[in-house]
Amino acid sequence: MGRKKPLDPNRIAVVTVHGTGDTAAGADGEKWFQNGSAFVGRLKARLGVQGVKAEVIPFHWSGENSVLRRELSANKLAKALREYAKTFASVHVIGHSHGGNVANDALNQLNWMANRKTRQRVSSMTSVGTPFFKAQFGVAEGIIGVAFLTLLVSTIGLLVAALAIYSMFPTMHGDAARYVREFEATALAAGRTVAESEAVAYAQDQVESASLYKGTFTAISAFLPLSALTLLPLLPLVLSGTGNLLRYRRKKHDDAKFFSIWHPNDEAIAFLQGIETARVDAFPRWALWRGSRRSAVLGSAVFVFGAFALAALVIGVGVVGFQITDAHYEKIGNIFGFDGLAIFGGLTTGDLGLLIFLFAVLGAPLIFLAVYLVFRFLFGLVAEIVGRDWLNSSVNGALRGMAFGRDGFVGVGNVSTQSHTYGVRPFVLSGVVAERMREGAASAATALLDRYRWSLLNVGADHAGAISELATDAMTWKCLIHTSYFEQPEVADAIGDYIAEHVERERAR
Repeated sequence: MGRKKPLDPNRIAVVTVHGTGDTAAGADGEKWFQNGSAFVGRLKARLGVQGVKAEVIPFHWSGENSVLRRELSANKLAKALREYAKTFASVHVIGHSHGGNVANDALNQLNWMANRKTRQRVSSMTSVGTPFFKAQFGVAEGIIGVAFLTLLVSTIGLLVAALAIYSMFPTMHGDAARYVREFEATALAAGRTVAESEAVAYAQDQVESASLYKGTFTAISAFLPLSALTLLPLLPLVLSGTGNLLRYRRKKHDDAKFFSIWHPNDEAIAFLQGIETARVDAFPRWALWRGSRRSAVLGSAVFVFGAFALAALVIGVGVVGFQITDAHYEKIGNIFGFDGLAIFGGLTTGDLGLLIFLFAVLGAPLIFLAVYLVFRFLFGLVAEIVGRDWLNSSVNGALRGMAFGRDGFVGVGNVSTQSHTYGVRPFVLSGVVAERMREGAASAATALLDRYRWSLLNVGADHAGAISELATDAMTWKCLIHTSYFEQPEVADAIGDYIAEHVERERAR
């Protein structure tokens, strides 16, 4: 076999990873990550001046604000980077917004270490405006992790045991059958004398033991593969969950550094940090106590009306001809543990109905007060003291989950401009370029609000439709600093110089 042709050190791949909601159908277009965009053109030109020929390869993912989708996209990206590393002298990744989180997780799967002397699958990583998340594990996730590891070991162990027993089964089964034949022959030969009758009994015991052994062995050998096959459908989930736990718990590699570009007024990063630290008191102090009043009144009213309904029911039973007798009272007393005859003896159905009715009328205030106090205590005071903080915590957790896109096994948080698994070389935009981005975002936001101002303020107009259109239009992010990074020539030049620096380092190896 001939020697593989060496890779051209000046031919590199630049993999662009878009952020949330910024998808595209193909590799060519006007979006920053597509071939044909102004950013890609300037990046290629900047690298070309330094003798580097870059092929830009957009990586497409769903762009959903979803932890699970980002995780699955990271798996896909890691596979793609392995393949690109076989074709190009070096591979460089640029991730914008949550695309940086996707790329971060992909590099974590590749166990990226930029300081290794051996050739790496990925030479450099650039994040632009990325709100880096850190995986968070509580007690529940820890228990699930142990369960994942247990299932993994059980699945592998059962498969190995089943294969081992099946390989031994023919020999062991043949030995058992041979023992049975020998014991039967011994029994026949030993049945002539009294002394040998003990041998017969012994032989029969051995035959029974051998048969029992054969049956037990057969049951076990059938159970093991059945159990293993039952666990096989869970194997992908077990492997994925175990891999996540091990991957997210790795130590931070400060020697492997991202090129982290961000603006001090990046709306996405600031918003997510604000959501993480904010506390919304959905249930203010004593709100549950005050709110329980209505349910207490309703509950008390139900009990009062229930007494009247019971009286009407008893009277109605008497009208249709069914009469309650002493025998019935005796049975009722036996059920509830009191002397029914002593309490209700001699009462007719009509008497009982009238008695219940009078009790409902005269005892209504007492019933109402008793039930009201029970409701207020249980659903008001106890809930206020014990449950308010938990409810507020749940609401805040739900808000953070919606903002962070949590929808899977792994929780995320600790929003930062720096990766939680790798070091960074920060490039904080300042000066003229930062001010230009502020002014552009302010002008775009003003234009956007002017466009919808009168439709929103017009009395009787379709406000819901206008708000929906405004939200949809704003989500194109044309008026945000967060999406204007790639319109700045300084950003393209900085990324180009950073990539060229790593290409030069690869050449020197």
